[in-house]
Amino acid sequence: MALLLDEGAVTEHTDFKGRSAVYIAAAHGHVQTISLLHEHSEGALDTRDHGGQTPLHAAAGNGHAQCCLFLLQNGSSIHAGDDKGRTALHCAAYAGHTLCGITIIRMGGSADMLDKQERTAVTAAVSAGHRECARSMEEEARRVVTE
Repeated sequence: MALLLDEGAVTEHTDFKGRSAVYIAAAHGHVQTISLLHEHSEGALDTRDHGGQTPLHAAAGNGHAQCCLFLLQNGSSIHAGDDKGRTALHCAAYAGHTLCGITIIRMGGSADMLDKQERTAVTAAVSAGHRECARSMEEEARRVVTE
């Protein structure tokens, strides 16, 4: 891949759902690919699909905490909401990906933001049946506030 990028491969194209190469790499947990694409493409970390989701949403919703961390450390927008008002933290919560949720909270994600259904990430986790995830995120959010 590095050779293709060095030779000028186009990285801005999207698929029929508007998903960029970075988005797809994030959805599948490929941190090294995200890193390479980031080096060769300005603004690639916050591209949005047709539903308004960024690569951070994709990583969080698919349980890839290392991708979440890389994206956030490299400037991905932590509070970006999709067309339903869901942040990446909401995506992690709805899918029950506790480690992604904790990672996002530790990096500054707000557990108090509401989506368009008036749900916080914690209430989203509960509504999706992920009570342990909700409890862990709530505890982490309290811990971060008191530090």
